[in-house]
Amino acid sequence: MMLNAIDLDSMARVARKQSDIRLSRYLCDTLAPLLPRLPSTPQYMPAFVDAAGKEAITAGYSDGRQYNTHITLSLLLGLGWQNDIHQATLNPILTAPGLPEPTRLNLVVNTAITLRQQIERVMPQAHQIFITLLSINPGALQAQNIWRAFEQSALLYGINESQHVQILFETYEADALHQLALPPVKRRKYSVYEQVGIRHMGGRIPLPSDDLHHLQSHQLLYLGHHVLLALSFGRFFYRNPLFTELHDVLYRKIAAPHQLQHLLLQFLQRHQHTLTEEASNGD
Repeated sequence: MMLNAIDLDSMARVARKQSDIRLSRYLCDTLAPLLPRLPSTPQYMPAFVDAAGKEAITAGYSDGRQYNTHITLSLLLGLGWQNDIHQATLNPILTAPGLPEPTRLNLVVNTAITLRQQIERVMPQAHQIFITLLSINPGALQAQNIWRAFEQSALLYGINESQHVQILFETYEADALHQLALPPVKRRKYSVYEQVGIRHMGGRIPLPSDDLHHLQSHQLLYLGHHVLLALSFGRFFYRNPLFTELHDVLYRKIAAPHQLQHLLLQFLQRHQHTLTEEASNGD
C-alpha cells in the first residue's frame, strides 16, 4: 500500500496550533478578572498567544511547561518582557543554578504576579500624570513636559535612580523614533565627575528632552504618547494584540491632534476607572 509522505514539521505546527487554542481558552477562563485590567477582552487572546508563543520559541522556551510559562509572563508583563524593565528581576530566577526547573518556573510566575499587582496599584496615578500631559494644547507641548511626566511616572513604578530612568526613557524614545522612521538621538554622555563639576559651577545637567527640540509638533506628540504608554503597558505595547483597542485609538488616520488627545484621554480614564473600581471592590 502506497502512503503519502509524512511531514513531521507540519505535524508539529498543527500540534502547536491546537495547543495554543487550548491555552487561549484556559487563560481566558482562569485569568478572566485580569483581562479588563490589562485592558483587553477574550477575543484578542488567540492572536496574543500566537505572538507570545513565537517569542517563547525564539527565546528557547519551546517545551510545554517552559513555553506556557513564557506566555504567562508575557500576559502579565507585556510582550518582549525579556527586553524590558522586568528582565532584571525575572532572568536571575530563570537562570538560578541549583534549583529544579519546576521550582524556577513556579517562582518566576509568582514573582510576575507580584510585579503585576504592584503595577496595577500605581497605574491609576501614572494615568493621572499622563492625563495632565494630555491637557496641554498639542501645539504648546514641550519636550520637557514629556520628560517630567515620564520621570514622575517612573518614580511611581519604583524606578528612582536618575541614570536608570534616563536609560529607560532613551530606550522607549529610540523605539518611538524608529516607528517614525527617524534616526536615534545622539547624546553626549557625562561622567559622574563631569556632572559634579557642572553642578559645582552652578550649571544645569542637560536633560534628555534638550535633544528633542528638532522634532516637529506631531512627532513630539507621538513620542510623548509612546514613551508613557510603554512605561505602563510594556515596551512593545504597539505590537501586542491584547491592546488592539488602544491601537485603534493611536493609529487611526485622523488629521486633528486634538481628536487623538481626546480619544486617548477617554481610554486612560476608562482604564483608570476599571483599576480603581477593582481595588475598591477588593477592599
